[in-house]
Amino acid sequence: MKHKLVIDVGGTMIKYALMDEEAKIYQRGEVLTPLDTLQHFIDTIVSIYKKVKNEVDGLAFSMQGNIDSETGQIFAPGALQYNAGVNIIKKLQELIDVPIAVENDGKCAALAEVWKGHLKDVQNGVVLIIGTGIGGGIIHERKLIKGSHFFAG
Repeated sequence: MKHKLVIDVGGTMIKYALMDEEAKIYQRGEVLTPLDTLQHFIDTIVSIYKKVKNEVDGLAFSMQGNIDSETGQIFAPGALQYNAGVNIIKKLQELIDVPIAVENDGKCAALAEVWKGHLKDVQNGVVLIIGTGIGGGIIHERKLIKGSHFFAG
């Protein structure tokens, strides 16, 4: 059985794990988040992927910024300014040959709380993330609210 490589990009650390469909963690690790260039960031993600590529059939990304999760386009990058205007899915898909999904980290946290956490029995809720930056996600009728410009939350 193949797993998903799940990556959370923070302003200080990139945390990653191999997980199954029920969120069971099989392996985890972390590396420093590159703060200098997009190429360094891409190289870091590809390096993580190469360590486990024979064990995964998909990659899920949680990262800061104003992101269109359908296309992978990053409009406002948060703390990692080199991501401004980058389509992260297209950029990574050139080097990684499994399906890739991306969503804003605050929105990912809200989805996780609805799925397995404190919001699992709640219809409407808010999740706040406080780290290098401040973010969050809004759940209305058990669905994530993204907003017309991906800024909801």
